[in-house]
Parts: sequence; structure tokens; C-alpha cells
Amino acid sequence: METQELYKGVRISPYKLSLEKQLEENARRLKEHYLRIQSQIKEKEQLKKEQQKQEATSFVCDWQ
Repeated sequence: METQELYKGVRISPYKLSLEKQLEENARRLKEHYLRIQSQIKEKEQLKKEQQKQEATSFVCDWQ
């Protein structure tokens, strides 16, 4: 007594529909996580560049 829905012209089970929704949700979460990590990497690179600039200027100031 499984109910079936008409989805894109093909009859599929509710299980397959829920599985597809879950896969879409997982893909969305993975993309968000990837973007978050990429932004963190960029921030760390910027901080590293700023620290290197500060080290260079502090060396010059200490030497004088």
C-alpha cells in the first residue's frame, strides 16, 4: 500500500523523493562548508602577509 507520486512524468516512491531531498541538502551543506573554509584560508593568508610586513618594518626600526 505504498503511495506513489507523479514526479517529472515518472512515478517514484516517497522514499526516493526523500532520498533526493536529503542528497540535495547534503550537497548544499557541503558547499556552504567549503565556502566557509575557503574564506578562513583567505583570512589566514591575509593575516600572514600583514605579519610579514610588520616584521619587516619592525626589523628596520630596531636596526636604526
